Parts: sequence; structure tokens; C-alpha cells
Amino acid sequence: MNSYEEKIERYIRWALFSSIVGTSLVFIWNVNDSTFLKLPLVFIFSLALLAFLLSVAFTKQKIQVSLSLIHIIFEGYIAASGVSLLHAANISLGLESLLQLICYFVVFSASAQYLTHGKIFQQTIFVLLIVTGLTCAVPVVTSTITAFSGEPTYFQELQISSTLGNRSYFAGFLIMMAPIVLSQILATKNYPVRQVLLSVLGLVMLYLIIKTGSRSAWVALTLSSLLMVILNFKLSRTRWLALGSVVIIVILTVIIFGDVLKQRLSTILDFGPQSTIARRYFFYAGAWRAFLDSPVIGHGVGNYRAFLPKFRSSEYWMVRSEDIVPHAHNEYLEILSETGIVGFLFFGGILFLYLKAVRHALKETNGHNRTILVGLLSSIAVTLIDNLASINLRTVPVALLFWMIIGISFRFVSTKNYTFSMNLPKQLSKLRYLPVFIFSVWLVSYIPHLVNGYVAEQNFLEGILLRWQNNIEASSIKLRQVILKNPNHAEARLYLASSLAQQASYKEAYDHVNLLLKKNPYYPKARIIKAICLFEFGDTSNAFNQLNEELRIESSPQVFYYASYFAYRLNQKDREYEFIKTLLTKNIQSGFTDYASEGIQRFTELCSAQTRKKECLELLRTISQKFSTDSQLLSVIGESYEQLGSLRDAAATYELVLTLDPNNKEIESRLRNIKQSAYGQKSK
Repeated sequence: MNSYEEKIERYIRWALFSSIVGTSLVFIWNVNDSTFLKLPLVFIFSLALLAFLLSVAFTKQKIQVSLSLIHIIFEGYIAASGVSLLHAANISLGLESLLQLICYFVVFSASAQYLTHGKIFQQTIFVLLIVTGLTCAVPVVTSTITAFSGEPTYFQELQISSTLGNRSYFAGFLIMMAPIVLSQILATKNYPVRQVLLSVLGLVMLYLIIKTGSRSAWVALTLSSLLMVILNFKLSRTRWLALGSVVIIVILTVIIFGDVLKQRLSTILDFGPQSTIARRYFFYAGAWRAFLDSPVIGHGVGNYRAFLPKFRSSEYWMVRSEDIVPHAHNEYLEILSETGIVGFLFFGGILFLYLKAVRHALKETNGHNRTILVGLLSSIAVTLIDNLASINLRTVPVALLFWMIIGISFRFVSTKNYTFSMNLPKQLSKLRYLPVFIFSVWLVSYIPHLVNGYVAEQNFLEGILLRWQNNIEASSIKLRQVILKNPNHAEARLYLASSLAQQASYKEAYDHVNLLLKKNPYYPKARIIKAICLFEFGDTSNAFNQLNEELRIESSPQVFYYASYFAYRLNQKDREYEFIKTLLTKNIQSGFTDYASEGIQRFTELCSAQTRKKECLELLRTISQKFSTDSQLLSVIGESYEQLGSLRDAAATYELVLTLDPNNKEIESRLRNIKQSAYGQKSK
């Protein structure tokens, strides 16, 4: 290899190492999303690598690529993802995800070709270990600082999420590196100092994995450890000793961290209405329905958050599930729903061919090489298991590491390669810097976009905090800045439209919500705001139509509250009565009191007719029983009983309120008046 080619490979390695270092360690303070720079770093380093390779090809006047069947299937997966955009609700999300997938392909291909030879492979493993050590050092150092100097709020999250942005993401990264660390411990028996350092790192990783509380990570790590033992040790006696060691480690972990494990694992068996399983059910069921609706090509790569509201049950809110869910918490269902059976088969094909190649290599590999290969395989396996119930393959550092590990596994596996070459015109050698120039122009134009993104995330965080403080006017100013810097920020646009509607700026609110629905046609609550604006414009028919459309997405009390409010404004009392009755029924079904007080106060007036009184009293009694510990709501119910003439129910309700709130003088006075009134009637 001449010096020119060595320089080329050095640049390529620099780009690959920079991508994994940057995406794992870079994070941002004082913004809504501390990880928002990680994906841009993937774009920058991957596209820089691609531009550099094209420049080299122009210089050599020849494009030559050697592709395995895995490469070809990966390209098919990218093509299937591109085709899926024909059904995409939000094309911007889809194009970003498609570019992300292309970048992962570049990283995978470059890793397979340039990080698998001799010392370069060891250098790659060393870089991954250093990155892992640094991510572990962050929570250790911040915990130490806070132990001696108090509890700064900006350190609290770092203690459980490090630089990954979320405790689950951190767990996903650690469990992926754990088999590699273990394989290095087993493969460095002749280097005791290195073995001790790696063992310390492994113990710190185990502690942090437990501390993250990620149950899927715990299960995946346990299963992958067993897999690693079974595959790595051929002798029966050695294998049993290794399995015994795993069991001992598990037992010691249970003894030391028993309380943490018990608290987290016990919730797996919680099948209550607001349990994790109940919430996840709506993610999974929605993804499956989306797949059935478009089984061949799906609904668009990267579009899960955009199409989920269309396909999940409208009663998702009953388990306090989020309005917007970015991912399905199951990689396989998400791929099926986004890219259909075509994309799923391509993704499965990549894994099948990889596992087949590794299986064949294990038959011919012994010693340290076998241990290292088993570590790489276990790293892939642990991620695939974890992503049955997590979103970690949708997080940038984990996904990048996943494809890089598959790439460097080519050091040990042999695959049939197909070489494609094409001679380029001599004139292109004069344009050898053109790809780099185009990349540089793109980068110069992209950096202001990143700056705007940072400012937008910062303003969004401030705007939301002001909104929580009920400072609507100041919040609106911040949210306007978000939209100015990032017009595609859907959540900011929704909150801004809501704030504008509260300030009676209906025209501007209407414009914002229309822009939101143009790119996100199933965005929850957007049609409520649109309905309010239309109603204030005098278009009452379309206002009700928008609420009916919203009911297909969510059937929460909020929708029925505004429907009843519109009916009240139109003096349609029968219609208002039915809406409020449904609202209160939803409260009873869900166990939530949203808009219940407002509904009951109007309900009382609507129930004054003798024909409705019995039905109303029965409904109020049911609400009283359901919310027997909510003193504020019970006070409203008691007042309604009084107005409906059911003094016995009112007295019983007020007595219950006083048991919950003994110092409530107003309720005490009302109860006294009821008793005096009852005594006066008896005297007469």
C-alpha cells in the first residue's frame, strides 16, 4: 500500500471514529432535546466520507465497489424505504429517515472495508472501549460532584442518562457494548493490567445498567450473556463453569440491587389501566393496524409518529398514553408499519445473512478470534432482543454502533463478493475536488440550520415552562421564535395556536393549525383548535365536523366539553345534555376528572326537567362513588344535589368531603344549613 492509499484510509478511519465519538458524547445544555445534534453529526461525517470517496474515485478515474449479498440486501432495504414514502403522511420526516438510513449504509460499508484489518481492527475496538469508558465516567463524576457539593439540577439527569439523553438510550448503548467488553476480558488473559481495567469498566457498566431501570435491557443482557457462554466455550466442563459464573453474578446482583429490581420488575406484572403494558398496547395495536392497512409498502419510513393517531384506538388517553408517540417500542412492528412486508423482509434478510455468515465463521474460528466474534454477535443479539420492547435502534448512537459492529464483523466472516467497476472519463480527474466542494457548500448552508435548531429548542423549552406557569402571552412570544427558526416544529405550532385561540386571535390560530395539519394530518388536538376558530368565525357546521374528525383520533372528555360548549352557545340544550352526559361517562370509564367539574355545573341546569332528574341523579351517584377521594369534585357534586333537591345525597356527599378536608368551612356551613332545613321541615 503506497502513502497515498494510506492517507486515504486514515481519513476514512478518522471520519468513522469521529462519527461514533461525536454521536455518543456530544450533548447540549438548556434545550428541550439535548440529543438534537447527534443526527446532524451522522449526516456531516457520513456525507463527508461519501464526498471524499467520490473525490478519490474521480482522481483514479474509476469507480470500483465490492459488495457482499448483505450490502445488496441493505441497498434493497433503502430502496423499499424510499418506495414507502409514496404513502407517507409527512414527507419531510420520511426524507430525513431515508437519508439517515443511507448514512448508516455508508458507515456499515466503510467499516466492513476499512476497519477490519489487523491492528486497525484492534484500534477500532480500543476507540469503542474509550467511548464507553467516557460515557460511564460522566454519571460517576457527576454523582461524586453532587455528593460533595449538593444537588445541582443540571447534574441529576446526567447521573442516569450520561451523554445519551435518556436513561433507556444509555442502557441500550451499554448493553450493546457489554458483550464486547466481556469478550475483551476473556481474550486478554496474557495482559493482567488490561484485564483488570476492563473488569472494572464491566462492573461499572453493570451498575449503571441496573441504575437506568431499563427492564428490557436487563432481560436482553441476561439472555445475551447466556448466548455468549454457550457459543464461546466448546468444552462441556468449561461451559458449565461459565454458566455457573453467570448465575452467581445474577444472584449477587439480585442481592445487592434487590429493591431496584423488585420495584421495576414487579410493574411488568401490573395489568392495571395505566400500566406500561396498557400504554404499550396502543403503540403495538396501532402499528399492526397500520401494517394491515398497507401491508406491502407501509406508510412511510420515519412516519410512525405521523400515522399512529390514525390507526390506534381513540381511547388511548384512558391509559394516559402520550398524544404523540415517536416510535412503537418494538422495532419489528415499526418496520412493518412503516415499510410494509417488503421492507421487513429486506431488514430480516440482512440479519439472516449476517447470522448465517457468523455461524459459518464460528465453525472455523478458535481461540481469541472466536471469543471476539462471539462478543460481536452477542452485541447484535442483545440489541435485537432489547428492541422487542424499546426504541434504541431508533436512537442515533445505538443504530450507528449496530451497523458499525456488523461491518467490523467482516474481519472474521467470509462472504461472496460481487465487484462492480466503471471507468470514468479522464476529464473528471480535473474535477476531483468537486464532491468535496459540493459537500463544503452544503455544510456551510447546513450550519445555520443547526444554529436555528438550537435556538428553536432553547426557546421551546422556555416557552413550555412559561405556559406551565400560565404566562400565555410570554409563552406565545417564545413559541413564535421557535416557529421562526424551525417552521416544522409541530408541537410548538400546536401550543402557539392554542395560546392564540386563548387570546382570541382566532385568524392567526387558524392559520397555524392549518399549516400543522397540512404536514401532520392526524395530529391530536389540532382539530379542536380548528373547531374553536371556525365556531368563532360563525361556521358552526364545520366546527362540529372538525370535532367529529377529532373523535376518530381521540374520544377524550376535552372533545365532548367543547362540543357541549358549542351547543350551549347555540342554545341547543338537548344536544348539550347528550354531550355532557357522554363527557361524564368518559370520566367514569377512565377514572380521570378532566372537565368533570365544568360538565357537572352545566349538567345540573340541564337536569332540571323532571324527565331527566332521575337519570341525572343516578349518574351523579356513580361519579361520587368513582371519585370518592376527590374532595373538590365531591363539593361540586354536593352542590348539584342541592340544586336538584336531593338534600339527603347532598348531606352525605358533604359529610364525605369533611372527612377528606375537615377544615373546609364552606362545606361545613352548607351541611349545617341542610340539616337545619331538614329539622325545620320536621318541626312543621
